[in-house]
Amino acid sequence: MARRMTLLLAAPNWLGDLVMATSLLELFAAGERDLDLPCPDLHVSVREAWLPLLADDPRLSGVIRYSRRGRHAGWRGVWRQAAEWRRGKYPAVMLLPPSLRAAVVARISGIPARIGFRGDARSLLLTAPVARPPRGTMHYTEELGLLYRAWARDCLGCQPPAHPVPPYPRLGAGVANPGERDVDSKPPLWLLSVGATYGDAKSWPPQRQAELIAELLARDDVRVALIGDIAASGTARRVRSLVDRPWRDRLGEQPGCHDLVGRTSLVEVASLLREAAVFVGNDSGLMHLAAALGKATVGIYGSTSTAWTRPRGPAATSVRAEGFPCQPCYLPSCPRESFCLDSIAARRILGAADALSMVPGSGPSCCREPPPDTPGMTAAPILFLDRDGVIIEDTEYISDPARVRLLPGVAAALARAAAAGLRLVVVTNQSGIGRGYYSEREFAAVQERVDALLAAEGVALDGVYYCPHAPEDDCNCRKPRPGMLDAAARRLRWHSERAWIIGDKLSDLELGRHFGMGTYLVETGRGRETARDVDPVWRVKILDDLARAVDDILGELNT
Repeated sequence: MARRMTLLLAAPNWLGDLVMATSLLELFAAGERDLDLPCPDLHVSVREAWLPLLADDPRLSGVIRYSRRGRHAGWRGVWRQAAEWRRGKYPAVMLLPPSLRAAVVARISGIPARIGFRGDARSLLLTAPVARPPRGTMHYTEELGLLYRAWARDCLGCQPPAHPVPPYPRLGAGVANPGERDVDSKPPLWLLSVGATYGDAKSWPPQRQAELIAELLARDDVRVALIGDIAASGTARRVRSLVDRPWRDRLGEQPGCHDLVGRTSLVEVASLLREAAVFVGNDSGLMHLAAALGKATVGIYGSTSTAWTRPRGPAATSVRAEGFPCQPCYLPSCPRESFCLDSIAARRILGAADALSMVPGSGPSCCREPPPDTPGMTAAPILFLDRDGVIIEDTEYISDPARVRLLPGVAAALARAAAAGLRLVVVTNQSGIGRGYYSEREFAAVQERVDALLAAEGVALDGVYYCPHAPEDDCNCRKPRPGMLDAAARRLRWHSERAWIIGDKLSDLELGRHFGMGTYLVETGRGRETARDVDPVWRVKILDDLARAVDDILGELNT
């Protein structure tokens, strides 16, 4: 068997960037799975402080410690680090930090292929300099996809097509392993990250944070804990002075306020995050860590851009200051009299948290939620279905039950699927609700008509999930985001190897491909138009209609 190429990744220096950069590890695996591009043996050079993020990560073959303020500080440290990289005899390095220093280390080390973004006068030090798009034109994780394509061109001699970045980062076992935790017996824990290393322009004002704490304490028993590094201690003191409650310096099981700022290591704060019900914080490393760990995460944005660094996770959302033409400014401090983040009220943050799919009692809306599977029950095959244009005729924002028409052959095909043991779950975007074209009650009436037409043919859907938000709402449940499938996963045991999705839009295909399930595009509804935008290398089957897609799935299931 041919030996894999080795690639050194120089990890970002900022915690949040490093968390997001773990999506790149998934992208290498996806490239091998979907594009037949060999996944290299990945080694990473990472700051000592962030080592737990990548500990015991099976995607990595080696880790090099980077001591930013120790042995690798200054120009002598540059030479030491270059010598360490040279000993690895790496044929290629991908530089995720945009600094001149990283490029100098790579050049001195003699690594033949050096891939990284242009800028900071370092292009001449790179063999594959990549033009970085203007900030905010694409998400940071999607920018990393540009480096991946440059690596494939420079090191594999091929030109891969654009490939979807995995929907959210995945961390190593050092922080991601949940272990056994008795969380349900304790009052819910809300974590509030105060301060931001970059500057006060990213920090939600202490008065607003105190208002949020007061709102939370007015609810049933709840624990509120402030977290952050030692640099945020001053902000924490101001918040404490505005909250007329006793504060504890340790987190216990009793409801109330706790100040843990400057008292936790990275591993300890990850443990807190796993226990938390909700995380609220500025655009920061802790915010990205919370999102990647799957916690209900509300990111607060003022000086920075949600388009560039919004949190990515199975239950993450962002709240942005509105009505400020200067935003995003990317400044460390605000020079204006009117501070944009001061316009974000506590109730807006609470509303965003309550709308997240992983907060109990909320999430993507549901007409019919299936009963939960019994623990230990074997996962059954599952078929996710778009509704409009796949099951029924797409008549553009349908709100009248009298206009509902099943597409030909749909009922019989779904009956065959159910008889073969497939669970049938509808996942549908309904932006007409968010845009005010019709109400959720009207949507429910339309769905009742769909159910009645299917029931007449002996078909019962196992679940119906819908996203009621408009695209600009930046919710977690609108396809291709994973909220609806995550909600289904909390009720039904299913695995991507025995899961399929049938749709007529790119959002359906992207959702299926992100989860690694069998993905079908039907040419009903908007499918014929969508087919023109499907890259030939995508593992998407394009068939005439739902009936043919179901028959293909049943054939696969039987083999």
